[in-house]
Amino acid sequence: MAVVAQQQLADTYINEASKLNGENYVNWKFKLQTVLELFGGWTIVNGTELKPADPALIPDWNKREAKAKVTLRMSVQDKIIPHIRKCDTSKKTWDTLKTLYETTDANRILFLKTKLLSIKMEANEGVSKFISRIKDLSDSLAAIGEAVDSTDQVTIALKGLHSDYKVFISALAAREKPPNFEELTGILLQEEERMKTYDLEARGSDLALMARGRYMHRGKPWGKPWNGDRGSSWNRDRGKQWHGDRGRSWNEDRGKFHSKHKGMVQTDHSRNNVDGHYWDKPGHLNRNHY
Repeated sequence: MAVVAQQQLADTYINEASKLNGENYVNWKFKLQTVLELFGGWTIVNGTELKPADPALIPDWNKREAKAKVTLRMSVQDKIIPHIRKCDTSKKTWDTLKTLYETTDANRILFLKTKLLSIKMEANEGVSKFISRIKDLSDSLAAIGEAVDSTDQVTIALKGLHSDYKVFISALAAREKPPNFEELTGILLQEEERMKTYDLEARGSDLALMARGRYMHRGKPWGKPWNGDRGSSWNRDRGKQWHGDRGRSWNEDRGKFHSKHKGMVQTDHSRNNVDGHYWDKPGHLNRNHY
């Protein structure tokens, strides 16, 4: 039962492990070594345990060898398979991948260093993912003998942050003792949470102001409506309101008062006796306004 449980657990780890794509070798290597150790396949893969001479032990060795070989083959992307297709043992498969991605040639070192120095935080990218990309490139360089120290990692990370972190960078520069890379990671995660909280509060305030504005000006494009004697706004069906002087015009040539709104009736055409009516009701016009 214990052996079955270990195999099931190993299969779970294999399914969840990220497949090798050529750029994640360091992380892939760590995960696969952990899985291989779980069922006793790592010692076979790294060559420290050879095939036993005792016939009684061969079946167990063959079983672990087969599982290790399947594990390696199924943990790489399709584009990697041509490199290992002719490898008939788990050790040959591992050594081939190691040669491909742990090579110390100058071109690969230059490629990784250039990529690390030019790394930038992408739009909508979280701090965790950004820091992980820096660590992955640093680990890849370390695996081929080109270690990146903590001070360089801090400089690269601060240089790659987007403009939202300008104030944070300025405050950090004023510190007497600069943080190391692990400390910077923790500080950045806290700053990210603070910025998210501030954005939520600011968004909530904006929505409250917008809602208040809609409530105060609902149906009131010109301010308060003229309620007249009945407490209702004038000509509601047309969406118009009566505003005293703005609703009247004086025709000097004819000496008559003309309302700009339909339904207004002028009973006296004299300029000094303006008495406006709305459907035979006293309106909001007072004499001597003109």
